[in-house]
Amino acid sequence: MYLPSTSYTGPSTTINSGAGTSTMGSSERMEDAFHQPANTHATNNAKSVSEMAIVPAIPTSTHVHTSTSNTQAGETAADTEVNDETDDETQGDEDGGQSEIMVPQPPYLGQRFDSFADAKEFYQTYAKFHGFAVNTEYHRKIKKTNKYSRDGAQWVVTEYFDEHNHELIKKFDLVKFLTAHRGFTPLEKKFIKLLLDCNVGPSRMVQILSLIHSKNGSLSSMPYLPADVTNLKAKYRRESKLADIEAMIAYFDEKAKEDKDFFYRIRLDDEDRVRNMYWVDGAARRAYKHFRDCISFDATYLTNMYKMPCAPFIVINNHNQSLQFGCGLVRNEDTDGYVWLFKTFLECMGGLAPMNIITYQDFSMRVGIKEVFPLAVHRHCRWHIIKKAEETLGPFFADRPDLHKAFELCMDHSLTVEEFERSWMAMIETYRVQDHETLASLWEKRMYWVPAYFMQCFFPFLQTTQHSEGFNAVLKRYVSPGNSLLQFAKQYTALQQKILGSKLQQEANTALKQPKLLTYLPMERQMSKIYTNTIFNKFQEEIKRASMYTAFQVDEHTFKVCSIMGMSDSEPEDPDKGRNYFVKASISEGEYYCQCCKFERDGIVCCHILKVMDLNAVTRMPRHFIRRRWTWDTDDALAPQTSNAVLAVHDERPESTMEAVRHVVLTKNYAELIDESCKSDETARVAEKHRKALKRELD
Repeated sequence: MYLPSTSYTGPSTTINSGAGTSTMGSSERMEDAFHQPANTHATNNAKSVSEMAIVPAIPTSTHVHTSTSNTQAGETAADTEVNDETDDETQGDEDGGQSEIMVPQPPYLGQRFDSFADAKEFYQTYAKFHGFAVNTEYHRKIKKTNKYSRDGAQWVVTEYFDEHNHELIKKFDLVKFLTAHRGFTPLEKKFIKLLLDCNVGPSRMVQILSLIHSKNGSLSSMPYLPADVTNLKAKYRRESKLADIEAMIAYFDEKAKEDKDFFYRIRLDDEDRVRNMYWVDGAARRAYKHFRDCISFDATYLTNMYKMPCAPFIVINNHNQSLQFGCGLVRNEDTDGYVWLFKTFLECMGGLAPMNIITYQDFSMRVGIKEVFPLAVHRHCRWHIIKKAEETLGPFFADRPDLHKAFELCMDHSLTVEEFERSWMAMIETYRVQDHETLASLWEKRMYWVPAYFMQCFFPFLQTTQHSEGFNAVLKRYVSPGNSLLQFAKQYTALQQKILGSKLQQEANTALKQPKLLTYLPMERQMSKIYTNTIFNKFQEEIKRASMYTAFQVDEHTFKVCSIMGMSDSEPEDPDKGRNYFVKASISEGEYYCQCCKFERDGIVCCHILKVMDLNAVTRMPRHFIRRRWTWDTDDALAPQTSNAVLAVHDERPESTMEAVRHVVLTKNYAELIDESCKSDETARVAEKHRKALKRELD
């Protein structure tokens, strides 16, 4: 490649075709994007490589002299100054606009461009339609002179060689595999970053992007490969890891400015690495005083790239929904880590310890709870214990179905500790399994997981850590193990907002929808106006179950409640079939106690007490049997909001996010128009005409 003879001394830029690669050199005048090493193998081989040389043109009447040996625009093209897009448009309209749409025309000597980027885009488009890639080379640095300004500069084609040293790709769908023709626009990168923050996986990203670029979601419509999306996602994650902790602290500080009750603590080790952390929003802190009677704590889900388990504090609110009381991250699941986390939780909640807490089986966690919450009732998750035991008990029970049935009845239907221990020993003796190691281990740990030991403790509708497990299942849809701490914190906040939104929906249902009554009992109507709809539905289940029993008085303060189903062999099988319950009652004082302990466990009256009340014509629920935590106005202080605060939240839309959203919407809409425009030459001509008009209006 050579520079033409001209009175102007400036740079020469050669845009070469390559065999599948795109390399770009550097220039003082070029943008930072062109800072890669130049490919120099074709510099002196102009006849074997398709090549276009351009130089900055002086914005005067000075003519650019060039060789005309390879021109395709006629002998006078080099001496004719070609005007801007307006003249090109006029020429295109006269020709019907078909050729420049269907097949881009090659460059010609003297062709001018307003910027190097315009020139490169033109030749890239030409190369893409003809099946080859493009390199960019710079051979001389610009001399800083005052002969022309940046705003007035133009670029002019001085050389063009239309020969190739390789086979061109003839199938258009394969051109996208050339590196030079693959890439993301800045807005597409923003949109992919947005999808990454929403925990959308690479496969789903590709599916979404393909639908944006094509009406039928064809992958061939995308100007990049699925692997490019994966690589960009990995790049974003590497970048987020570099300043992760600083960014997360800044994020927490910003949250603290927005929410005066927001709380966080971070514990570092000797090397300034995160060892433990805990944070909670203000709404959860305000709710704690209402719902601290039972907490579920689980640390079995890995959430981030540092392999730090997520340890959420979960409760159920008055709508029987999971509510987060903050989240902890622990690097080492040892006693020291849990003690720090529990003490931080206690500090955050003003020194109010939980009354009852259920966790999975872990020695370090148990020691930490005993040290920090000595008065709390601590039980282990039965589901975790049985699941682990089933590794050996499963095959063992498969060959002994009667033993399996006796095991389940002993666990689930023993009402007292004495009854459980008596049933267990009878089971062991009957089936001669005294030497079974797993059963022996379960017996040794019985006081931490068997329901009979917790009949008097408040664990509402909860035999396991199912609320924590349910929360983890939802959490997996929001975050992944590859997330940074900042990404996890943001997604945790998004999940909390979803939970609060669901709570508001339940509040609206309770306030606006009158539940359907099943009976004419005055007590049912009374409780329909007090309980939340979800809890009232559970109360109605007890009303229905009461019809399964009959009751009669044994002595002055004792009533025997018998199952009607136990009197008929035609009725379906029921675990309580044939069981009698005894209810202690003082009708005048409104005091009742049932040996099933449902009120103590779940906070609502059982069907046995309801049957005794019905027998004695009690029409109103005694006040002390209505737990305030199940009423629909318990959390009036959870989220103090004003209309201004609500409006501020709804009006807050980051401009960068909205720009990416607009890009997605417009790309999708225009992709559909492109599909219609390509059906014929006439529709293509109309589309090109309006494209030029739109470009003029936007400029």
